[in-house]
Amino acid sequence: MLPIYLFIFFALVVLCVVSLALYVRAYRRHVNRVLHGAPSPAKPMPAPFHVTAAAAILLLLSATALSFLAGASFGYRALEDAHASYGQLEIQCFYAEVQTIGESTLTVSGIPLNDPDYQGSFTFQLYDQLPLWYQDTPLSLTQLSPGDLVSITLVKDGAGVEDVFQIRLLSAPGV
Repeated sequence: MLPIYLFIFFALVVLCVVSLALYVRAYRRHVNRVLHGAPSPAKPMPAPFHVTAAAAILLLLSATALSFLAGASFGYRALEDAHASYGQLEIQCFYAEVQTIGESTLTVSGIPLNDPDYQGSFTFQLYDQLPLWYQDTPLSLTQLSPGDLVSITLVKDGAGVEDVFQIRLLSAPGV
């Protein structure tokens, strides 16, 4: 199904083409009358290439405005769809102490302040682009050490699959 914006654009193009065709016919009639000795009207008609240039500029301006409106509409719709998909996610944050750090795994122990579901020992598979922060400074996994206090944000989708969204170091690195 084509969006309504394409129909509007095609209608504008057809309107410009038909208007130019009618103008060219009227201009030819005017030129033929003048050539056959009819009195010239008070105002001469502009040449067709002037009218064509004006119509092209008008068409470009209207296409630009239409594109802006279409982009804003589609962008807003995409934003609403993205918010709707985030609504199906469950986000949980808990605090833990780092136990061991593997090449792509992190084992932590939840502190007693957490919900009882997050007080045990957990091992997480980590991916390369996992955001790891200390305040507003990005860190690498190698900067973590056993005993560091971290905040782990988990995201659970509608199917119950839990994944690490980000890790924030709460104590200064190397302290």
